[in-house]
Amino acid sequence: MKKSMVYFILYIVLITELLIVILERDELEEKEHAVKTEMIETIADAYKKGIILDIPNRVTDYNIKSTAEPDTILMSVQGLVSDEEAHAVKYFILVSEDSKNSPPEWPEGGLTIENGTENYYIEKDPGTGNAKLIVTFRNQGEFTFKAHVELERQFPKYLDAMPDWKEELIQEVGEMKEARSNDEFFRIDAKSLGGVKKKEVEFFF
Repeated sequence: MKKSMVYFILYIVLITELLIVILERDELEEKEHAVKTEMIETIADAYKKGIILDIPNRVTDYNIKSTAEPDTILMSVQGLVSDEEAHAVKYFILVSEDSKNSPPEWPEGGLTIENGTENYYIEKDPGTGNAKLIVTFRNQGEFTFKAHVELERQFPKYLDAMPDWKEELIQEVGEMKEARSNDEFFRIDAKSLGGVKKKEVEFFF
């Protein structure tokens, strides 16, 4: 076989390999673009939907006499998009206007993480944004509360390393604003139950 023919065959092989590499690169870029678009749309939708506060236990019985430990009300917030939002979310718990009684020494203007007292305070998990209300009652009453959360919406920090992604997300979401959740109502019935327990009568035959 002539050398020219060998070179020609090698040339064809190299061109073919190059075309394969180019096609694979284009397919990979298309897949990356599709993944990027889907991720940005998913994150943007999460910002647009807002945040939701959920308190599963709407009614709690609190026995003043037998309860040695404070009562705990679990609160979870849905719709947080970044760790920064979980850390920054703020809780507000007010005595409802429909409450039959008002807890003694409840903070004026509502309970927050910052103004907790010995008998009423909020503990928040900064990693998830979820929290729990911890209360101790000394007086009987039916106490109805209204809770909500607020936060200033923030993009995830990791997007700083991907300016193109962040710019597209900004265009998709629009202006970042403060968000406020729904109002959640719950009630705690503090009662003084119990008393002296009568001893059972035993019969022997």
